[in-house]
Amino acid sequence: MSDISEYLPRKIRNTLGKKEDLPSSSTRSTAISKLKRLLLMMEGTPNLINFYGTSESMKSISSGVMPGVIKTDGEFLYILATYGTTAKIVKIDIDTFNIYSTLDLSTYGVSNLHGGEIVGRKLFISTTTSPTQVVEIDLDSFTINAVLTLTTNTGVSITTDGTDLYIGHQTSFTKVTKVNIETFTETSVLDVGVGHAALNLEIDD
Repeated sequence: MSDISEYLPRKIRNTLGKKEDLPSSSTRSTAISKLKRLLLMMEGTPNLINFYGTSESMKSISSGVMPGVIKTDGEFLYILATYGTTAKIVKIDIDTFNIYSTLDLSTYGVSNLHGGEIVGRKLFISTTTSPTQVVEIDLDSFTINAVLTLTTNTGVSITTDGTDLYIGHQTSFTKVTKVNIETFTETSVLDVGVGHAALNLEIDD
């Protein structure tokens, strides 16, 4: 593939309307811009042209992904990246801001990740599949402990009080499923009776 950076404009206008050389790097780079770059690396876009016209060689992964929920344990970021049947969790070292590891959940039949919560050294992820699945991941070994299939479809939110998980569903009438963390079993389903989606569940302390 040819280097398309040669076709990019090399001049930009400053705030006074005068043309200046296009910078090759940013002096105002933020953590968010770095995170976006890591996500593009994970997606596998070859010969990425960044916003400053510099061509960068990227890793190649066959299936693209879209970033979803981001969680942290204080040492690592955990990005839920999903697109169709592709479902991955990307672990990023906060200090070095480099990709540390990637866990492919699609090999376990899990897809359509939507929400996540960290309890102790475990990460729990819900899906929008029918029926909804909840995945328990050990953060130390970065492996799947278990996958729980719920009785209700389309999980669109998840929260926790440290003892139980609460998964909100998008159904004809809003439903919330309660899952015990210790036993990792579904204990009850509450039919709220109004609306059709339990979005952004939060525990009020």
